[in-house]
Amino acid sequence: FYMESMTEQLISGSDPRAQLMRALREDHFVLFAQKIQPLTASAPYPHCFEILLRLQKEMQPPLPPGGFFPVAERYGLMGEIDRWVVRNVIKWCLDKQRSDPAWQMPLYGVNIAMASLCDPRLASDVREELQRSAFPPANLCFELAEPDVISHYAAVRAFMGALRPLGCRFTLD
Repeated sequence: FYMESMTEQLISGSDPRAQLMRALREDHFVLFAQKIQPLTASAPYPHCFEILLRLQKEMQPPLPPGGFFPVAERYGLMGEIDRWVVRNVIKWCLDKQRSDPAWQMPLYGVNIAMASLCDPRLASDVREELQRSAFPPANLCFELAEPDVISHYAAVRAFMGALRPLGCRFTLD
């Protein structure tokens, strides 16, 4: 009910697309990192986190993706949101590393929307961001939804083909 009412507020505004674009420009989105616990002590990546996204509306609890993704999809903004997530994960990690040189950067899982996978510019934008920032690509794992991989195999293959040589990782969600 809460998500439906928040989505309705977003949609019923004068221009929902403009509201989401403003949220992107003014960093009204918030990232959370949820630890992924390994099943065994000998797991190859003992420190893994999945990145979660929320939209912070004024004086209200953060809105989960189910409350704004339908609007973003309707207005073709998923690619912009995915770019914002990648850019801000990289920025946060590099800021953390600068402030604490002993910090061990974990592996971060970032979900990528189907619309983003079908955007041929996304991989080159991510590639440029990684090269510009000198972020270690092996610490970034793109989570791809199985139905998206099946239905857009060629686009997924191109996306992976552009980023895997850098060291980025991929997982099927």
